[in-house]
Amino acid sequence: MPSLLVNNKRTMTLVIFLIVTFFNPDVYVIGQVEHRLTLQDAIKLAFENNNLIKIARLRIEQQKHKAWQTKSLYFPRISITGNYLYNGKPARLIVPRGLLGTLPNGLALPAEDLVQTEVDNNVFEASASLEQPVTQLFKINSGVKVARMDIGVAEAEFHKARLDVKLAVEQLYFSLLIAEKKKRATALNLTMAQAEFNDAQNALDAGKILKVDVIGLQATVLEKEQELIRVQNEIEDFKFDLKELLGLQLDQKVALSEPNLEEQLPIGLLEKYLAQAILQNPQLTAARFKVMKSDFAVQEARREFIPDLAVFARHDIQDGVPILPHNTNLVGVVLKWNLFDFGERRAVIQERKSLHSQSEENLKRLENKISVQVEKSYRKLQRAVKMIQAAKKAQELRREELRLRSGQVETGLTLSTEKTKAEAGLAKAEADLLAAQLGYRLAFAELKQKIGSLE
Repeated sequence: MPSLLVNNKRTMTLVIFLIVTFFNPDVYVIGQVEHRLTLQDAIKLAFENNNLIKIARLRIEQQKHKAWQTKSLYFPRISITGNYLYNGKPARLIVPRGLLGTLPNGLALPAEDLVQTEVDNNVFEASASLEQPVTQLFKINSGVKVARMDIGVAEAEFHKARLDVKLAVEQLYFSLLIAEKKKRATALNLTMAQAEFNDAQNALDAGKILKVDVIGLQATVLEKEQELIRVQNEIEDFKFDLKELLGLQLDQKVALSEPNLEEQLPIGLLEKYLAQAILQNPQLTAARFKVMKSDFAVQEARREFIPDLAVFARHDIQDGVPILPHNTNLVGVVLKWNLFDFGERRAVIQERKSLHSQSEENLKRLENKISVQVEKSYRKLQRAVKMIQAAKKAQELRREELRLRSGQVETGLTLSTEKTKAEAGLAKAEADLLAAQLGYRLAFAELKQKIGSLE
């Protein structure tokens, strides 16, 4: 039985060594260049490579082209048309005597049959025209304004995409740093549990404790192994998510530089952040553009009652019909007026008025929503300050505990496992402090995202 316990002891030590070695990220970067990132580097990479930002940027270009498409309607249209006909049975054209009537003196028009004329087999006709809208310019102007509002909405959505990506990078960056710190504390807890198990094993060999006590400590070691594996899996997930967000290759090895956390960012007044959110939040900006867009859409619908008036000039060329002139120049006016449409235009106006009212209500809803979110983020930021203060005090106490335990171990007053336990406690306190400091930065990042600031 003692030999079996010794074998279990050796096996467990080997398993712990393999787990710590296998899940150590330093093992993976041997022979491969490691990409070390600061927070600003990560944000810059995300802005350059993230697909959502690229899509939002392309949407701006799309709306600009669409606006120019509408604006081009201001200018005249120049067009050329042509027709070719083949007449398989040419007709003989004769203008008979008296076809046009008879004068009072009895003279017929024409006085005699005109010379016969034959139409060619090949008939060609072409025309070049220029048409300039006049009254339609009022409608076009409204359409251009609507298109400009669409550009404003696209730009606001682009700004929101950048804010969302920046916040996502900061969340993953800070979460990864916290997880790596947590991994160190978990590894120390595993070492402590292994040391307690070894001491218990020695005590069992000496007959001082029962086997049941050793089994309980062995189960604790296995639980700590599972916790270490879970933390390492969490780290790997964070890394893959971060690399995907930054547009890096998934097999690229990255390491994060810890930011300077001693200097806390100053907290301004809540009223200041609320005012900035009303002015800068991209959701509110997009909503305002949509309100203006719906207003211009109502104007555009009302102008459908204006008749369409355009001026044109045209030059015609034909060949194949001898009795018609070869060249003809025309200048004129084209008028189209829809007098009655059974209420279609009025229905369109009412529909767009309804959309305008909806957009105004949506703007009010978003203003209230954003104000509440800013206040929540502000309270979260204040709580983070208190968390940092508490975590610093806990770290100081844990450091003092480790100092005292080290002295007791040196003088033989306590076991070395007590020092290991104190080291694990200090590692956890350091991880908690880092989590509190990064939580403060993250709360500040969330507040900036709500007020629309990229700084």
